[in-house]
Amino acid sequence: MRFSTSLFAANESRLPRWLRELARELEHRGAQAPPEVLGPVTAVRELRAAAGALLAGRPARSPDDRKSLRDDLRGAINALGPHTAARAASAVAPLRGDLGRLPKLLSEANGALAAVGLAEAALVALADPVLVGAAWDCPAPGYDRTLD
Repeated sequence: MRFSTSLFAANESRLPRWLRELARELEHRGAQAPPEVLGPVTAVRELRAAAGALLAGRPARSPDDRKSLRDDLRGAINALGPHTAARAASAVAPLRGDLGRLPKLLSEANGALAAVGLAEAALVALADPVLVGAAWDCPAPGYDRTLD
């Protein structure tokens, strides 16, 4: 039995982004995640890994690598859907505020400590059940839909 999807009857532009991505992944049998934008949790984990590597003595030598990581984080934050962006505003505010200086932070040990702190705080905040529910556009336990 082969499972497939078809969106021919729906106006794709009116569908939530996550549903369009799911349909695309099902069509290609989940061969790969969308290559153009990392998810916010993945991008923040990359930040934590890069900062941890610097603290362990393995810095990202290329300024372009640090800038690329910053751009990945910016892209992940900017790609959030409207419900998720509204719910995640306070969770990603510290990270968003430091995006400009992130390449500099990842060039020295003290900056890497700050980046680890930013990443850890963002990961905890992004795990909030209400935020996760907003990401899937479904209510989490205790979520009041009237707030939308």
